[in-house]
Amino acid sequence: MQSMTGFGRFREANETRTIEVEVRSVNHRFLKLQIRLPRDLSRLEPEVETEVKKVLQRGAVSITIRNDELTTESAMVVDHDLALKLNKDARVLAQELGCVASEPSLDTLLLLPGVIRPGEKTDEIDDGRKKAILTAVSEALTGLQAMRKFEGEKLAEELKVIGARIRAQVLVVKDRAPIVVEEYAEKLKKRLNHLLAQNAEKVAVDNADVLREVALFADKADISEELQRLESHLEQFVALLGEKEV
Repeated sequence: MQSMTGFGRFREANETRTIEVEVRSVNHRFLKLQIRLPRDLSRLEPEVETEVKKVLQRGAVSITIRNDELTTESAMVVDHDLALKLNKDARVLAQELGCVASEPSLDTLLLLPGVIRPGEKTDEIDDGRKKAILTAVSEALTGLQAMRKFEGEKLAEELKVIGARIRAQVLVVKDRAPIVVEEYAEKLKKRLNHLLAQNAEKVAVDNADVLREVALFADKADISEELQRLESHLEQFVALLGEKEV
């Protein structure tokens, strides 16, 4: 038996990227997914959903994916045209101002705004990155399932204890049920004897009436059908503990 609630987390970091996936689930009648992805990974949502459906059939599931690409060939680019223009403008300005040795150094040019800038982003996701992300999702789901299984086993143990207590009480009631009718007959007999002792001349009791009263009470007090049904429910309950999610 597995619990419907759980949490799984997986993180991978190396010299080129960091990937972190967190998965949470709570009880829900059907499978309800909420997937949070970085904007540039939004097209991966259907594939992430497929990974989830391989593992889960029910529950309200929330998945958060974080991915930082630390270094790529196109991460930063040098704007050659801007650098050449700024260098030329600096020389012209130096001549106009009569400055000496004002040729800007390469370090100075590279620090000027716009000379080094982020490369153009693309919607394409390379196969290596996609595989790494989907693998991280699978690992996080494995962690989620492990927690759900652990909590489910603990809950099943507790439910079995409760079921055993109910079964023990059923046995007590079964043993007690026949005695209740006998006790009622005895109490009725004592009350009648008391009334007869006080009103011997006025009260007349027919034994058939007494037996009829006891029979009516026995019929009303008969709970054998209810006990049988409860025992059947307990048997089904124990069987379901090994099969169902809770």
